[in-house]
Amino acid sequence: MNWRAVRNHWMNRYLYLNWPDIGLNQDVCFRIIFVLTVFIVSVLQENIMRRMLIRLLFVTILCYSALTGAGDKVTTGPLSTYTPELIPEFKQLLKSADLETGKEYFMRKCSSCHDEYYSDTHGKGPNLWNVFGRKAGTAKDFDYSDAMRNSGHTWTWETLNYYLTNTKRAVPGRRMNFRGIKKDKDRAKLLIFLRSMNDNPPSLPK
Repeated sequence: MNWRAVRNHWMNRYLYLNWPDIGLNQDVCFRIIFVLTVFIVSVLQENIMRRMLIRLLFVTILCYSALTGAGDKVTTGPLSTYTPELIPEFKQLLKSADLETGKEYFMRKCSSCHDEYYSDTHGKGPNLWNVFGRKAGTAKDFDYSDAMRNSGHTWTWETLNYYLTNTKRAVPGRRMNFRGIKKDKDRAKLLIFLRSMNDNPPSLPK
């Protein structure tokens, strides 16, 4: 098992997804939480509560150390500089995802901007037929943002999943007015439907 991929998956999901854009990365946020917890412990007068918070703080430090690794910085960021991976659990979700429920999810969440069929034209968003294997920002005749055109990545299982988790993190400056899909199972079924929108659907990741 690739523990780094597992670690990054959960750190990305809970430390980046839908956090307010206040210009702080996860390390800074952890330090702030640590300082605030220490301050609360120091001002509490009730000994029982102080002991409980001290224990919680200790466990938090241990868990954070285990997740990040000793001196090993969690690497995430825009797709222009970061190459994401899929964890085994998500690969299993892809294998068990239902195509029809994926289509229903697409029609409910995506069809206002994207067509579900092949077309030479575009809607508010680019046509997604043959999106797998396509370099980002290259669909003919669609007016992409500079951020998407210059991202440089190719759409794969990994990059699509990463992008759909948190679009702003993956491509800062993108025009897409969609924050992301929090639930792994929802992204998995959507990706299975996007896979069907290809002349030559890609194999499932191993």
